[in-house]
Amino acid sequence: WADIGVIRGQDGAAGAQGSEGTTGMQGPVGPNGTAGAQGAQGPAGTSGTDGTDGSTGAAGPQGTTGSQGIQGPVGADGTSVQIKGVEISFTAILIKHSDAVAGDLWIADDTDIGWVSDGTGDEGWADIGVIRGQDGAAGAQGNEGTTGIQGPAGANGTAGVQGPQGPQGPQGPQGPQGPQGSNGANGTDGAFCSLSACTIENEATLTCGGNSVQLPCIRPVLASTALKVFVTSLRYTGNLGGLTGADQKCQSLANAAGLTGTYKAWLSDSSGGSPDTRFTKSLVPYEQTNSNATNQIASSYSDLTDGNLRQKIEFTEEGKLAEVDAPRNLVWTGTLSDGKSSGFTCSDWSTNGYNGANQFASHGDLSMTDYKWSGIGAIWTTCDNARRLYCFQQ
Repeated sequence: WADIGVIRGQDGAAGAQGSEGTTGMQGPVGPNGTAGAQGAQGPAGTSGTDGTDGSTGAAGPQGTTGSQGIQGPVGADGTSVQIKGVEISFTAILIKHSDAVAGDLWIADDTDIGWVSDGTGDEGWADIGVIRGQDGAAGAQGNEGTTGIQGPAGANGTAGVQGPQGPQGPQGPQGPQGPQGSNGANGTDGAFCSLSACTIENEATLTCGGNSVQLPCIRPVLASTALKVFVTSLRYTGNLGGLTGADQKCQSLANAAGLTGTYKAWLSDSSGGSPDTRFTKSLVPYEQTNSNATNQIASSYSDLTDGNLRQKIEFTEEGKLAEVDAPRNLVWTGTLSDGKSSGFTCSDWSTNGYNGANQFASHGDLSMTDYKWSGIGAIWTTCDNARRLYCFQQ
């Protein structure tokens, strides 16, 4: 044929990943963290034995004299009297003069006394003053006087010697660990490695620095069956319950139609979720649910996302042809034909509003095979409309 343009064969399988470079040298150890806080002080040791008693203090001053004891009894009568230096013995003392006999001492009153020497006549003296009888016997000792007040305490004795030191208390608990030291410097990078394409002999060359080694090529064994794709028979507003809710709608329809495997919706959100990040990027073809031999829409995920489909996605989960007319052709996507988010997603598929911020989303057209099958950011509709979903087996 002439003027057919460039014929592009199917992409070869990706080469094996190069081995990891050698680890750089370990950086020096960071400085030690600060010491933990000192543990609590152990309990005090037992007290030493008491020191010896100090010497006795000096005696306090004498107490005051006790009160006088009671008077002793009167002594016996004397038998002599001393008058003007002369000791005169007598046998009795009589008050009445008329009764006096020899040897008696008579006393008429305080100033008229006399002495009868032999009974024949009166002898004696008048107005001789005080007559002191002979001392009587000593009276009994009086009771002891009351004790005087206690004298002041003597000075303190010298302190006894200090007892021996008690044993050391147990060690306190360990303080908390100090902060981690700073990281050591990074090691030097390993040598740069490259891997050549597989040769006819199914070998590839791994080159690291100045060293090379031949490695065998391992080619993946592709599954013999293709993955299924359908457009939903039901339509939904933009409130799909997020990506998770949309995936559940695809799975429920697939299960009801007897389709096996896991299905996910061709949808994106504003948080990084998209077919580019959520889908298994298959190396096997994608085909529709009808039994036609020409039902393949793409040979792999890379073919699916190159901007053109081989066939329109127009069959439902039951293998029936979807109704194709302008109102029914639109499919919620929020996704560009390369599998990445368009940025218009009905508030991440959580609203069915129509006149507020983020209440619109981009959509695709199931009657198209170019990039419009998934849509572009400038083509959008409000979230209150009912649209279909594309569902892909993983």
